[in-house]
Amino acid sequence: MYSDRLLKMLKEDISSISFHHKNEMVEIISNSVRESGILFLPQEKNSMRLLDPEDILYVTELKRGKVNIHTLTSEIPFNNSAYNLLEYLVEKNKSFCYLNRGYVVNQAKIMKFNSYFRRIYFANDREVTVTGEAIKILIKALGKEKDVHNESYIGKFEY
Repeated sequence: MYSDRLLKMLKEDISSISFHHKNEMVEIISNSVRESGILFLPQEKNSMRLLDPEDILYVTELKRGKVNIHTLTSEIPFNNSAYNLLEYLVEKNKSFCYLNRGYVVNQAKIMKFNSYFRRIYFANDREVTVTGEAIKILIKALGKEKDVHNESYIGKFEY
């Protein structure tokens, strides 16, 4: 990919590149990233982080304007235009949905959920507790097949 080569050049010696070429590189990289759907996340100290939305398990909004992005391997704090990030995820990627004001989940990453205990289970034993309304949304979106509320340590039972 052309943008990978440009990033490598930038890392090697950015001081020798003219201002015009730096702007060209940034434009090419941002267009490439925009087309691929990868998120450009501004971080502290004027740095950027690239994140593939498919790596996201869920996003929690701690307080207005501050969210944490949870992946299988890390938790990424994000303090810049949190609402825009949540809206972008839900609009651009159909596997993301709002569960309530505080959670946006990647439905494709949900292994199972328990409607009785109101828990959602992801890979690597990651789990999150949500509200009853959020569970109702999950039942509509994923169906009852992924609901494990009727399983016990001795197996499934009917009631």
